[in-house]
Amino acid sequence: QARILVAGAGTGMEILEFAPCNPGWSFCGVDPSAEMLALARKKFSEKNLAGKIELKKGYVDDLNEEEVFDAATCILVMHFLKDDGSKLELLESICKRIKTGAPFVLIDGFGEPGSMDFEKIKVAWKNYPIISGVPGETVENIFNEVIMKTVQFVPESRIIELLETAGFTRVSKYFSGFLYGGWMSYKK
Repeated sequence: QARILVAGAGTGMEILEFAPCNPGWSFCGVDPSAEMLALARKKFSEKNLAGKIELKKGYVDDLNEEEVFDAATCILVMHFLKDDGSKLELLESICKRIKTGAPFVLIDGFGEPGSMDFEKIKVAWKNYPIISGVPGETVENIFNEVIMKTVQFVPESRIIELLETAGFTRVSKYFSGFLYGGWMSYKK
């Protein structure tokens, strides 16, 4: 039995993955986009999951401070925030709303644009859709006009620092794919 906070629930993809395998879990998904939450509600209804899922339009800070969760996720969300205090604010708001010792899963873009490692991995990442048949010009446009303009990459060391500053401990990386990584940590 667990109540899970999903920060940036979007169209509900992670809830759709977690819910069928974990019948004792219930979810509170928070997202500022009404359109994305509407898509999530439709998907949950089609899968008969609506009863164990609460979706709220807004931000984690908008949740009732007395509401405490057993675990939390933030998947492919934080990299849209600038590292001007916004990333830390998101992590702190999540940390405030989970129990001491609760696990937190973060998956996010990371790297240092302009560094040799970043540029090598970016080339490999660009080649992945090209191998699958996506025209090179399309891939270049997506990278130049979408990814490199919207994703606010920071080095992995900064992600770990942000997690620890926000109140998380035992940070460990469990996933890496191109310029995305997954970290597990626990509330102090």
